[in-house]
Amino acid sequence: MRYLVSPTEEGEWPALEEGLTAFFLGKPVNFCHIPIDWSGYTPFQRAVLDVVRGLRFGEVMHYGQVACMAGDPRAARAAGNALGKNRTPVVIPCHRVVRADGSLGGFSGKPEWKKYLLRLEGSLY
Repeated sequence: MRYLVSPTEEGEWPALEEGLTAFFLGKPVNFCHIPIDWSGYTPFQRAVLDVVRGLRFGEVMHYGQVACMAGDPRAARAAGNALGKNRTPVVIPCHRVVRADGSLGGFSGKPEWKKYLLRLEGSLY
């Protein structure tokens, strides 16, 4: 997890480990307290990732909605590309973003993982 900020800070690793364990047990977890290394992202990419980071466990949004909330309602495809650059899936839950027609869309991992994560959170996919 080299993309977390200050990985040597003792307090961050146990919190992340506990959060991930709870998440994969199907418990609602918010990772907003985990510091992220935002270097290498454009301002729009960061805005997209910030929007998605704020999505609650089980909440699903489509790419166009994310783009709009990130400041450019015409940039659904760019929002998808930004999510494809997400270096910390689950911590920044890009799996919670789907296409406007309700289909899954892309995922930096395997599509089956996206479906698994959404089902784990109680989304009907």
